Amino acid sequence: PVLSSQNPVSNGLSITGLRLSDSLAQKINRFVDDDNLDFCRGWYSMSVAVKGRRQIIVGDQKYIWYVALDDDSPYHFLNIVSDDKCLILSCPLKTETEYVISKGRVFQTKATNGVWNRYLLPFKTPDVITPAFVERLIVWATQITDAVPIYDIGLPV
Repeated sequence: PVLSSQNPVSNGLSITGLRLSDSLAQKINRFVDDDNLDFCRGWYSMSVAVKGRRQIIVGDQKYIWYVALDDDSPYHFLNIVSDDKCLILSCPLKTETEYVISKGRVFQTKATNGVWNRYLLPFKTPDVITPAFVERLIVWATQITDAVPIYDIGLPV
């Protein structure tokens, strides 16, 4: 049988000859529920490390954020990760061009293509990162749809 919200998996159902345990059947049901409108549901990954990092709640979603020196450049980056890892952002600080790197599965209400994408920030990055700035960046990355990809305009990053 095909998995869909009209044909959910139940305990003991055999799919291609395999019997499913209760927990696996529940996970599959969660994934196929609501016709996969929320495509981040059902992704099972490791949790986000929180020790030494700050938490912020925007809307009903929890995010972890921290500033760290980049391993491959001389810049510090503001890193933001949603609890479900659908939104992953890195924002280099004190650069010539203000931009953000989207690394997650969703950006500005759209599914991403799986590669890191750079977008111009429509506002300045402050010298001191505050929770208010982090919230503003999260709202822009999750609710607004005006992002300009950097590769489209040829700016150096």
